[in-house]
Amino acid sequence: RRVHGSAHRQRGFPEEWLAGTFGYASVGNGLMAVIAGIVAQVASDRLGDIGPFQLAIALTVVALLGILPWEENYGAAAASPSAGPSAWACVCASRPIQLLGMGQSLFEGAMYTFVFLWVPTLQQRLHPSPLPTGLVFACFMLCITIGGLVFRLATLPSAARLMSVDTLAVAVFAAAAASIAVAAVAAAVVPTLAAFLGFEVAVGAMAACAATLRARLLPQSQQAGVMNLFRIPLNVLVVLGTRLGDWLGPKGAFQVCTIWLLCGTVLQWRLSVTSREKVSKC
Repeated sequence: RRVHGSAHRQRGFPEEWLAGTFGYASVGNGLMAVIAGIVAQVASDRLGDIGPFQLAIALTVVALLGILPWEENYGAAAASPSAGPSAWACVCASRPIQLLGMGQSLFEGAMYTFVFLWVPTLQQRLHPSPLPTGLVFACFMLCITIGGLVFRLATLPSAARLMSVDTLAVAVFAAAAASIAVAAVAAAVVPTLAAFLGFEVAVGAMAACAATLRARLLPQSQQAGVMNLFRIPLNVLVVLGTRLGDWLGPKGAFQVCTIWLLCGTVLQWRLSVTSREKVSKC
């Protein structure tokens, strides 16, 4: 998405189009993933567990042929040897960037923990019946598409706009926290699945919100360096989240993820309050 924002600006497109483009990207990604989930389920039913992997090899070759004619997009100019210190100075100088980076790290940490836990959680709730993993995945991706549509409709660049991207991001964080909290206490498969679906809608909306906020708040020349810095706490959270499933079980891990998302909600609310602070001093 950083490279997309760079290409958008290089071609001189209006800045107000960027949020809508990210919304369409989230919808498109979700739709393709829905198709992938259904096809993977069919491949698994016909060829066994190895079927989706065999199909993935063929699709990778097709994708390679498809991208060969593309012109390479390198994003912003290549990073200089001082990019790391410069990115650190940028983070230290701007409260909005600090709030944005930590909030997104918390959201993505919870999201990746969910990725590791949703299959064993649903298998446990559904036991002894088998879990149609591909179909469930397709439902998740459909919800991500819905989340992209929610973002698009809520942030229309017109008088019909329901709310700003900052306000929508706060609501998305809160909805994600509520969904994971339900999964942390539910014992039956139906409320658990419903909670997971609600969380995936939030993931779809947050993908577009986060990309829009990064494009608005981060200087283009510093985006890669700044976001790489925030990958450090993100990776710590992901490692911790995967271990929590072993230490506390899925319910305990989801309870911790709920706390992360609630903290992210507070950070995003603070960002919405201070979002007018300029970042040009980076």
